[in-house]
Amino acid sequence: MKIKDDFVTNSSSCSFIVWGVTLDPETIKKRGGEKLFQVLFKQQEEAKHQRAQAQGAFMSVATVLRDDEIQSKYLEYQKNAEITSEDLEYVLPDVAVQKVYEEEEIMIGISPFNQKSDQTLQEFKQDICDKINVIGLNLNPEDLSSIQEIWENR
Repeated sequence: MKIKDDFVTNSSSCSFIVWGVTLDPETIKKRGGEKLFQVLFKQQEEAKHQRAQAQGAFMSVATVLRDDEIQSKYLEYQKNAEITSEDLEYVLPDVAVQKVYEEEEIMIGISPFNQKSDQTLQEFKQDICDKINVIGLNLNPEDLSSIQEIWENR
């Protein structure tokens, strides 16, 4: 064991290393389209329902929405929704998501340490695309790049 007996800093750092893409929320909103909004809207409605149940509220027949009301609420949600990194973390549980520090962009990908030993890089990138594309982004392995970000607190 080595002991450092001169000046020691009290700093920390964290890193984000993935094969993935960096996109702004508007691009995600446009490219993700219908699939992304369906998942997010469903999440929002389920959360509301769970809160109401937790507060002891019971849904009467009068409070159940008709299909046309649900569609109207969905279209309004889709028009006004703002995509956040938290939204993407929810809909992409197997993918790393990180907002770029002091920027609007969001980094999305999977750590290179998750690549299987018998898997080629092309196969690994295809797996990443398959996991991200569940929200409709339609990425190809060629769209992915190595993303390496490091933050330090001093």
